[in-house]
Amino acid sequence: IDSNCFTKSHFKILVLTLSHNRLENVEFKNFAELESLSINNNYLRFLNDNAFNFMPKLKSMHLYGNKLENLSQNLFQSMPNLNQIN
Repeated sequence: IDSNCFTKSHFKILVLTLSHNRLENVEFKNFAELESLSINNNYLRFLNDNAFNFMPKLKSMHLYGNKLENLSQNLFQSMPNLNQIN
């Protein structure tokens, strides 16, 4: 997904589901209102430290069904309300 595919008009998205899309790489920036992100059942193997920049309201993230190998400690740093990861 191109990091520019979402413009300022999308910043009020609360739930984003991109499951089952054969994604190999993702990067989300400035989704300040996002509360739930589902990127499960894709082809993700790695997530960069900046893959989820500025998502302070994110509460749940669904990552299952990917081939993730290692997750950095810094990956979830900008998500203080995150309480569910599966």
